[in-house]
Amino acid sequence: MLARFVHALLGAVPASLVGRSRTFGGGARAVEALVALVGRPLEGRTVAIPRGEARGISFRAERRSLAWITGKVEPEVQRALRSLVAPGATFVDAGASIGFFTVLGARLVGPAGRVVAFEPNGAAAAAIRTNADLNGFENVVIVPKALSDRDGYGFLDGRAGATSALVDVPTPTATRVRTTSLDTFLSERSELAPHVVKIDVEGHEAAVLRGMAATLKAVRPVVIVEMHGDRRFLSILDEAGYTCSVVEGYVSPTDAPSWAHVLGLPADYS
Repeated sequence: MLARFVHALLGAVPASLVGRSRTFGGGARAVEALVALVGRPLEGRTVAIPRGEARGISFRAERRSLAWITGKVEPEVQRALRSLVAPGATFVDAGASIGFFTVLGARLVGPAGRVVAFEPNGAAAAAIRTNADLNGFENVVIVPKALSDRDGYGFLDGRAGATSALVDVPTPTATRVRTTSLDTFLSERSELAPHVVKIDVEGHEAAVLRGMAATLKAVRPVVIVEMHGDRRFLSILDEAGYTCSVVEGYVSPTDAPSWAHVLGLPADYS
């Protein structure tokens, strides 16, 4: 009973506090601490996402990332994926976290499609598998590596929050993780060539796109990239013959705020 009440309470939080962030209050630590305390009765419970494109999907609640179970996170991206990801397609979720967009993608592609989730954080990768299994999604491939522009190792800085960033220099809160490029991965798993790629890698966007240069040229997937304030990746898409717009409706990527998402369409997209 208490868990249901807390779930309903979180669902009543205005979308403005969660829609553009994977955390409540834009990740403000005081707000996050309060939400984690209030959300304790939900820890480890399976709930149905109540709204959005993932409505009805079962999801395991975690106190550090309760915003996901409201269904209000990044609604514009959810709607974009609904229009772009077709049944039977292959969808790549780079920086998948605990798998909200992975399981949404699995619903959209259906049993004839595939979803590939790249997530180097071991606990988060395990959560993806749990959330996929809760819904009977057998078409999800989880790769426990960070996408980058090279094969090797990097350091994942958790920052004690719901998101992690890949860094070159270790910090006290960082863990060593394996990295790979999408081009390298597809050279071994060509059957998983993607139709749509979503990238949310906390400032590592340019490296991920450099590491998929051959894929951009040969496969021509649609890409959705969260900017995180770094716009250098735009030139990579431009040189690859992509036209860029902003999912959230801003005039251009150069005018959009750091949390916005760039939609990259190949020039021959139809």
